[in-house]
Amino acid sequence: MVGACLVVVTGPPAGGKTMLARRIAPALNLPVISKDDLKVILYDTLGWGGRERDRKVSDAAYALMYHLAEIEMRAGRSLMLEANFRREAGQRIAALQEQYGYRLIQIRCWASRDVLVSRMKARAASRERHPGHADRETLESELEGLLASGSRLSLDGPIVEVETTDPEEIDERSLLTTVARWMG
Repeated sequence: MVGACLVVVTGPPAGGKTMLARRIAPALNLPVISKDDLKVILYDTLGWGGRERDRKVSDAAYALMYHLAEIEMRAGRSLMLEANFRREAGQRIAALQEQYGYRLIQIRCWASRDVLVSRMKARAASRERHPGHADRETLESELEGLLASGSRLSLDGPIVEVETTDPEEIDERSLLTTVARWMG
């Protein structure tokens, strides 16, 4: 397992995490385990409807994410996790990191509050995202909590902050160089 690395991509909802993870993972030859991808599978398999159901599906998606990460880590393979991780996730990820001796790098995506709110509103109005996410209901009732989620996690490893206000302005080459260097 020497040399195995865990890349954690976090940040608030609509912070550009999924976009960034999907853009850089292929260049790093990493599989991406994304909470929202797991949620869509669960919605399509088990059904969806409303904010309470979304919370339960989200909890199940986190559990699956950690389970899949542990399978990969047990096999000694590097991987990427992507989600707006809750604070308590730091303990769970740190335990996996310690158990399997992984190096870890955290990429935290961020944008201004106005940009995040604008993106969340656009996403809630869009038909492109799965309706199971209950974006409209969540936006109306939990905006401040959403903006506070995806904070830096207390983990052993470097943190790279990436501003995603304008995705075309992201210096992917520099980011890839930094992550690849850390991965060894």
